[in-house]
Amino acid sequence: MLSLRRPFERVLREGYKYDDKCLRNEMLVLINYIATNRKSHRHFLERDDADSQSFLEFLIQVAIQDELTAGDGKKSLLSAKDEDLELKKLLLTGVLYLVRSPDNSQAHQVLIDTNFLRAVLVLVEPNSQVPSVTRYQSGQLRDL
Repeated sequence: MLSLRRPFERVLREGYKYDDKCLRNEMLVLINYIATNRKSHRHFLERDDADSQSFLEFLIQVAIQDELTAGDGKKSLLSAKDEDLELKKLLLTGVLYLVRSPDNSQAHQVLIDTNFLRAVLVLVEPNSQVPSVTRYQSGQLRDL
């Protein structure tokens, strides 16, 4: 996973061109493919050291950062453009692959610790006035 994680984090952090955004989305398709196999899940939960994030925690942080920091005055990580919307959908799908197993209590604890459910509920709130939600059109929200 490290051979995919480091380049993915780098292109996500440093990439700003359209081609960079397409590359990060393609990398996430591959990462999600790996995540469909339950044997890979432990690699998404590993940490380099006690203070570092697991890959699952990183994926969740990127997926929900805008919903959790709404109103903090911070610039949004993702826009409503097609390539950013696709990234968000891929991130949410990847998280689903990693946590849907009923016996993966470590991944479930990560969901709790990261406030993932609170962020997802912001997305489905019909009258939400959170800027990270109102920027999407109704069809885009339905896709998410």
